[in-house]
Amino acid sequence: MLQLPNSGIEDVGKMNKREEKPTGKHDRKPTGKHALAEYPAIVGNVLIPFVIYYLVYMGAYIVMATLAGMFVRNASAGLIRSLSGYEATVNAMIGGIAMLIGIVPLLPQCRREDGFRMKRTDRGMINNARFSAATTLFYVIITLVFAVSVSLTINILFIQLQLTESSEAYRQTANNQYGVIFPIGLFLYGIVSPLAEEVVFRGMVYRRLRQYFHVPVAMVLSALLFGLYHGNLVQAVYGFIMGMFMAYLYEMFGGIFYAFLFHATANVAVYTVTGKQGLYEMLITPYIGIVLGGISVALLFIMRKFGKTEN
Repeated sequence: MLQLPNSGIEDVGKMNKREEKPTGKHDRKPTGKHALAEYPAIVGNVLIPFVIYYLVYMGAYIVMATLAGMFVRNASAGLIRSLSGYEATVNAMIGGIAMLIGIVPLLPQCRREDGFRMKRTDRGMINNARFSAATTLFYVIITLVFAVSVSLTINILFIQLQLTESSEAYRQTANNQYGVIFPIGLFLYGIVSPLAEEVVFRGMVYRRLRQYFHVPVAMVLSALLFGLYHGNLVQAVYGFIMGMFMAYLYEMFGGIFYAFLFHATANVAVYTVTGKQGLYEMLITPYIGIVLGGISVALLFIMRKFGKTEN
């Protein structure tokens, strides 16, 4: 997978020098001899949103799966035959609905913690208090192109290294995802899943981590949690790298919107290209990977120049 250039990380680190002094009982970084004693409270505060989400998600999934099973047991033989082959689609739809239900308890708090608001830039294309529509469009285009180039570069690298073939857990997950009816899968994996995951991991977990730690540390920790959440080694590594980029976009362009846009676009690009044989054969090649990797690095430099935010 494509590694995040050191220049990007260093640039994010410099942003801490301009951060406003945190306020509130949780909004301070653990320092000095009391730091170790503070970590249990920090872990609890950071992980509570994820725990709430996961418990509600699992509860909703179990209830809906149980109801679906009862329906199938009482359905006629003809209806069962007509539904045969759609198990992956039904399971994915249940999972998507459960994810949306899972974030419902988090939305009010996420909004209170300013997880949805786009910040103003303090450097680059505009230097006034009004967020320019032209600047927003510029950021959106950069985010869309960066999402496609980075996600495909990473997948090409994984495929060339045969990492995807070495993981049975990953292959099973991929088979389930590509067994979903394509338009439904595109909606679930391109909209529903990114929305739920960004509310949890960038809107809540990352935002809280950055209240306690310097930005690069918060980026790494949130990306680790995001990677581990995916449950198998291949997706964990992919999730970690993508989690770093999403946190980077959160900092560079200001807020959860751009992280969601990046996440959704990357998922759509990968799901479409790797799920369609013609596109796969045309685009998943080492040469395309090199070109897309170069584009990704160039866009990182553009973001570094124009994407500073007020926090």
